[in-house]
Amino acid sequence: MPATTPDSSYGVRCIPVSAKMGRRIASGEEKGVGMVPGMAVAVKSPDLKNVYFVAVQFKVSGVAETQMGVWAVSKSVKADTRRRIMAVDGSARHFTGWPHPLYPSVDIRRRVNSTVGDSTACLLK
Repeated sequence: MPATTPDSSYGVRCIPVSAKMGRRIASGEEKGVGMVPGMAVAVKSPDLKNVYFVAVQFKVSGVAETQMGVWAVSKSVKADTRRRIMAVDGSARHFTGWPHPLYPSVDIRRRVNSTVGDSTACLLK
């Protein structure tokens, strides 16, 4: 379960993300999902250079409840710059076809999961 508040041990800063970036992430939807992005917030990774974790609320066709997923975005959260997008959590992997990261160690996976929780907490603030 993600934390309810961002981890203050490394100075989490919740970064607003444009609707255009949300649409860029949604453009990787699986066929037939009908993904409509809503609010999005990013947190810069404290461990991975030039990586942002973007939490996005979104709707999908045929489902009343709002969904939430987390994607890793390289370099910048500006939608008009080239970057790599990866599906990090289960919702992101389920609803989009973006590749998911392979972690070289359990320690890195733990740190990524913590940052995912921070980005989710920023979105829920």
